[in-house]
Parts: sequence; C-alpha cells; structure tokens
Amino acid sequence: MRINTRRKKWAAVAIVTLVSVIASVIVTVIVVGALDPQALRPAIIMPLLVAPLVTHWGADRLLEIDRLNQQLAHLNRIDQMTQLYNRACLMEKLEQEPEEGGMILIADIDHFKQINDTYGHDVGDLVIIEVARVLQRSSLPEGIAARFGGEEFVIYVPRLDL
Repeated sequence: MRINTRRKKWAAVAIVTLVSVIASVIVTVIVVGALDPQALRPAIIMPLLVAPLVTHWGADRLLEIDRLNQQLAHLNRIDQMTQLYNRACLMEKLEQEPEEGGMILIADIDHFKQINDTYGHDVGDLVIIEVARVLQRSSLPEGIAARFGGEEFVIYVPRLDL
C-alpha cells in the first residue's frame, strides 16, 4: 500500500497493529501450547502498545517521502526561473501527443548576451521571465510552453496549423 494520504497512514497503523496482535497471539499459542489467558494478555497488550507508535512514525516518514518525491518530480519537469516546462518535459509531452498535427513555434531572444553584458544578469533574468510569461499566455488554453535552452523557448499548440 502506498501511503500518500493521512487516511492511508491511519489505515496502515490499524492494519499493522491488527496483524501484530494476531501474530503475537499465534506465536504465544504455539509456544505455550494452549489458549492460556495469562499468556495471551501480554501477547495482546504489547503489540497494542508498540505497533501503533512504530507504525505511525514509519507512516509519517513515508508520507514525507511521498511529498518530497512529488516535489522532486515537479522540479524535474519545470524550469525554476520561468516556471515553464523544461526541454526534457516538452520532448516527453510531444511524444505522448497523438499524431493529429499542431503548430510549433520556436523563439529565441536575439542579442541576449548584450542585455546581460549591458544591464547585468539580474535584468537578463527578468527579461527571460517576462518573455516566458508572454509565451505562456500565448500558448493557452491547450498549448505547451517550454524553455528549451538559455534564451530559447518553444510553444506547441495541438490541432492548430497555419
């Protein structure tokens, strides 16, 4: 079971606790050789005390891992400066598109090095971010905008031709 919600976390705690109690009772019956109430009491109480605490702790770790994996997947697909898809994600999305045609626009900021050299990299970053915003708005609602390289961008709009 993948633990990625609080409900699944608590379900895991309940399941592991129940299985722990059952296993403890079975082992106790095998060792003692009978259903002795004196021997069964600790066989039930100990897993009820230990299993929920340990499972809750472990399930919390799994929830955190799932959240971090989702964050990592997002970071792996999105260009951090522009918040557009990155090149690898664009290529993956283009491979998934049905072969019904579409339009691809490739844009490059001409003489971008001069902007960085004249006004500095902070201003150059602002220019890239603003160009990305314009391209993102231009690709909506069903298009895909991506940062392809340093100052190179691609827009894909399905089912659109010249």
